[in-house]
Amino acid sequence: MLTAKRAGLSGTALKTIALVLMVLDHIHYFFEFTGLVPTWFSMLARLSAPLFLFCTVEGFAHTHDRKRYFLRIWAIATAMGTVEFFMMYAGVLRRGDGFYPLNAIMQNFVILCIIWQGIDWLRQRRFVRGVLAAAAPILWPFCIVALLTLFPKIQDAPIGSAVLAWVITAPLPLWTSITDGGLSYLLGGIVLYALYFHKRLRLVVWAAVTFCFEFGMVYLQLRGTPDFAFSQMFTTYYEWFGVFAVLPMALYNGQRGSGHKLLFYWFYPAHIYLLYAASCLVYTLTQRGVLMANILAVDDDRDLCTLLKTALERDGHTVETRCAGADVTAALCRWADCILLDIMMPGEDGFATCRRIRTLTEAPILFLTARTDEPSVLTGLGIGADDYLSKPFRLAELRARVNAHLRRQNRAPQHRLVRGGVCFDLAAKSAAVGGTQLPFTKSEYAICEFLALHAGQTFGKEQIYEAVFGYDGTADDTAITQHIKNIRAKLRTAGLASPETVLKTVWGVGYLWNAADA
Repeated sequence: MLTAKRAGLSGTALKTIALVLMVLDHIHYFFEFTGLVPTWFSMLARLSAPLFLFCTVEGFAHTHDRKRYFLRIWAIATAMGTVEFFMMYAGVLRRGDGFYPLNAIMQNFVILCIIWQGIDWLRQRRFVRGVLAAAAPILWPFCIVALLTLFPKIQDAPIGSAVLAWVITAPLPLWTSITDGGLSYLLGGIVLYALYFHKRLRLVVWAAVTFCFEFGMVYLQLRGTPDFAFSQMFTTYYEWFGVFAVLPMALYNGQRGSGHKLLFYWFYPAHIYLLYAASCLVYTLTQRGVLMANILAVDDDRDLCTLLKTALERDGHTVETRCAGADVTAALCRWADCILLDIMMPGEDGFATCRRIRTLTEAPILFLTARTDEPSVLTGLGIGADDYLSKPFRLAELRARVNAHLRRQNRAPQHRLVRGGVCFDLAAKSAAVGGTQLPFTKSEYAICEFLALHAGQTFGKEQIYEAVFGYDGTADDTAITQHIKNIRAKLRTAGLASPETVLKTVWGVGYLWNAADA
């Protein structure tokens, strides 16, 4: 029997829109490091994941074989989770900068399908089954915590800990961590299915839940941070743009439409790994080549020192380790091209060590510490550190940050210039005011150089961080803010009367270097 076409968007049309936006998002995700992919790729693509969620709700509700439907999703999630597991824990198949893909939307759908089935059983008054199904994915993380509490030695057993890590990464994911989109995405999926028979109401509630989590809660968390501007909710923290997916959802006509119903299942993993492979090739062909460096790691945790040494030597660096700040000698400072420094150490702590050695070396100093409070961050950056990485950290991120600082250290100079009364010697990587040399750290100088080379242009803190340090996705507002404060203080000490007019704050946007002397 033929079904008359209805006005609006079919399921196939919604999936096609979502697929196109998803590809844009992943092009930005994998190739952002090139600096050539515009941010609006990612902004537009915020609609993709909600649309796939909506289509999955419809697919689950209308499929004739839920078991097969679920197993197909579970198999893809498990396969991709296994690949992610080896990349994450074994360090294999990673890009040269340590990056590897984290795409776990299928894990979301595995969790949601179980909860949705529980909701249906509750509708059928099969309360025991319904409660067990709906509660199982929610309680699963707490079961893991209980297991590790009862049997703590599992974490110390190489095989046992590896098996457990694989289980919670691939076949039985945790909603607390191994998912895309976080809690709001899962709650949105529950809303869309629980209110399935109230077509308009479910979209209103879904949009409200999504907006509250992705805009409201994010704004409340950020509003008290230094230099945060409301405009950043539209330029930096734009995950909430996904709420606009409610518009194509509202245009859904209830028809499946024509097209290959399995397209998404094979296209999703295929394009992920093809784009990732392409990004690895581009990275290999375009990277400027990080000179192998001498790295000094200082931490009272001997096991961590061993881990750092192993990871960084894998990149070709020469690594020396010390377990106390007092063991860092002038000779070691002159030898090191980069210094990793813990804060909480017996005797001379990291802050004291940094103050002592900052005048002995121009090498970048990176704090690795569990002290994540803002005063500690500001103190560390204020006494001359170049970066700050909070424990626990991923080795991939550490390697990326170290290599980024080393790349910046070895960029070839071009010429000299004067901007805003500051004379830059790009060959010597130094700056002066009226003959007085400015005691900039390498990070401070790099920020000044970047802004001065683009005098008259305004850059956000995230743009500055990425341009200066050369890696994506780790922009630190606090770091940039503190560096700017340090730069202005040193400009004032050197005799520049109004450094705020040279290095200007553009409220709600970022910073610019005055182009008056350009």
